[in-house]
Amino acid sequence: MNKSRITVYLKSGNTCQISSKNTVESAREGLTLEKIKQGVTLKDDKTHTVIPFESIDFVFIEKMEG
Repeated sequence: MNKSRITVYLKSGNTCQISSKNTVESAREGLTLEKIKQGVTLKDDKTHTVIPFESIDFVFIEKMEG
């Protein structure tokens, strides 16, 4: 069961989104500013996306119900 959804909003206006089995708190710990400066990697069973820091507008993490 997925526990959080991470959405990365890009300066281009596009978004990248992934559901995670991590809790919101765990996802926030993994996305500190120092780590985001190295880029954000979103991956699941089907995709692996690396987003460079310069392209990121902001990151939104939300709790999923269930």
